[in-house]
Amino acid sequence: MARLRHTTTLRAVPHAELTALLAQVLDVLGRTRGVDGLVVAEDGRTVPDVLALGGGHLRPGASYRFQEAGAARPGGGPAHEGETTDVTVTDWDAGRGIALTVESGEFAGEARLTTPADPVLLTVDGAATAPAGPGPLGVRRITAALRVDIDEWYRAEGSTAVVARADHPLGRLRLELAATHVRLADGDGDGDGDGDGWRVAVTLTLRGRGPARLLLAPALLAFRGRLRHRLVAAVEDTATTWHVAFLPWLGRPREQRRRDLLEELCAPRALGDASAPDGNPDTAPGGGPGAGPGPGVSDGPGA
Repeated sequence: MARLRHTTTLRAVPHAELTALLAQVLDVLGRTRGVDGLVVAEDGRTVPDVLALGGGHLRPGASYRFQEAGAARPGGGPAHEGETTDVTVTDWDAGRGIALTVESGEFAGEARLTTPADPVLLTVDGAATAPAGPGPLGVRRITAALRVDIDEWYRAEGSTAVVARADHPLGRLRLELAATHVRLADGDGDGDGDGDGWRVAVTLTLRGRGPARLLLAPALLAFRGRLRHRLVAAVEDTATTWHVAFLPWLGRPREQRRRDLLEELCAPRALGDASAPDGNPDTAPGGGPGAGPGPGVSDGPGA
């Protein structure tokens, strides 16, 4: 088993701002409509790469197909068709909850957000199966789950609020996030001025299952340093994006944010698009001083 830990600091977003942002997103989506198998935004533009397959728009039973942009063919020919994702609405009520089922290739799952008007809990569960041969080594069934306890996160008392896991017959991965409230001094958390912040502890646990435990243990020990480096880079990249891209965008006037959301909904999709929330590719995830290793990482005991 390998257990890796890293901590970072984020400038906090008040719960009221999170609720207002979610309400704005749902309002933009709620003002779309289905027209002749297409989804049309409030300004009359068609939402690209989405087909309405049936059912009342954004009502239980409504189904949609999302078509990913494919790579262009050599010589400038038409693009290859990308993967499709089918989404069915099982519940859509701001006071009660939003629930969707998702199917894409070998993957099938469900996502649910409890009480969007006052967000409490986000859960995602799914599984993918692609048999590749006989025996346990040929089984490629993976189950995965995500649970985000928003109330627990905002209590910020150090308890685990986010859990993501993936299970395979040969191994198991578990990622946990716990937030603790801190008071930021000027310059802490890559923000301007003092204020409230979250000290976020990230724990990644990897372990083998069954006979694979003995086989994977040496590999996990050998690659512990590389795994640790990647964990630190991923966490600090995310923190940089939070402070450099997301928080400045969240601070924009409400109507400007709404225009940005509408533009993001209706903008033509491009293969490999990595646009940031503020429309500046320099602030897209992966670019910034937070990409390198930083303090606060430690290894748990391994077996």
